[in-house]
Amino acid sequence: MTVHPRRAVQALGFGGLLPFIALFAAAFFSWPWPLSITPEQAFFNYSLIIASFMAGILWALACWQLKQQQTTLLFIASGMALLIFIVGCLPSPWSLLGMCLIYALLLLVDFHPQLRAQHWSGYRSMRISLSSIVIMVHILWIVSIY
Repeated sequence: MTVHPRRAVQALGFGGLLPFIALFAAAFFSWPWPLSITPEQAFFNYSLIIASFMAGILWALACWQLKQQQTTLLFIASGMALLIFIVGCLPSPWSLLGMCLIYALLLLVDFHPQLRAQHWSGYRSMRISLSSIVIMVHILWIVSIY
C-alpha cells in the first residue's frame, strides 16, 4: 500500500489524538475500565510516550544536522528528554501541567530555523492544531480532577 507521505503524517498525527481523547472520555463518563491502571495513569503514560517519541525524532534530526556542523538541536533534544523524565516523576496535577509545557516547547522547537526548511505548506497549521488539542485535553484532565 502506497500512501503519500503528507497524508500518512496527517493520518498518524490526528490518529495519535484518539487515545488522548478516548482515555479522557473513559474517565469523565465513568466508562467500564478493564485495565489494572486508571484511565488517568494510562493517559499520563501515553502522554509520556508520545512526548518521548517526539523528542526522539528531534534527536534523529539533530544527528542528521551534525553533518552540517549544527549541534543546537542535539542539545535541545537531550534537554527535552531530561525534562520529560523530570515531569514524569512529579505528582499530579504538576505532572499534567508539566506535560502542557513540554508539548508547547516541542511545538516551539519544531519551528526552529534548522527544521523549518523541511516543513511543507500546511505542516505548521497541522502541528499547531495537534499540539493545541493535546494541551487542551491535559488541561481538561486538570480541571475535571482538581
